[in-house]
Amino acid sequence: MLKELGIVIGNDTKAGNIFKHLFSDFIEIDYEKPSEYIKLFWDKYEAYPKRNSNLNGKMFEYILASLCIREKILPIYMSAKVAFVPNVVYDLMFYSSERGPICWSVKTSLRERYKQADLESIALKYVHRKALSYLITLNETEAQSVKKKIKTGDVIDTIPLSV
Repeated sequence: MLKELGIVIGNDTKAGNIFKHLFSDFIEIDYEKPSEYIKLFWDKYEAYPKRNSNLNGKMFEYILASLCIREKILPIYMSAKVAFVPNVVYDLMFYSSERGPICWSVKTSLRERYKQADLESIALKYVHRKALSYLITLNETEAQSVKKKIKTGDVIDTIPLSV
C-alpha cells in the first residue's frame, strides 16, 4: 500500500522491504493514540535482527507516513521539494489551503541536525510566510533541549516534537 501511495519509491528498496515484512498489516493494528502506534512500530523495528542502522531514518519516515494514512492525513509528499526553496528536500510534506506547505523534518536523534531543520524552516517561511515546519524526533531529551534553545533565541523557527 505504501508503494501505491507514493511513500515507498522503487521496487526493491531495503527500507521498503523491511517495512513490508514487519508491518504489512499496518492498517489493521489497533492503537489508542498516535504516539502508541509509533512506539509499537519502532520497538518492533528495533527488535528486527536484520536491522540496518543506516535505514533508521527512512524507517521512521515510513512509520510516520503509515500513521498519517491511518489518521487520514493525506496526501503526503515524501522527500518533497518546494518551489523557490532551493537545495532543500523535506522528509514529509503536506499542503493546506490556509497555511500552504506543512513540512516535517524527521530525525531519529537530533545531535546537531536541529540546526539544519531550523535553516530549512527559515528558507521555507521566506517564500511561504504562513507555512509550518516541524522537527520530529524519537528522543524526548533532545527535543526538550531544542525547545529551550527556541526560548533563548538560539533556534529561530522550527517546532520540535518528540514521539
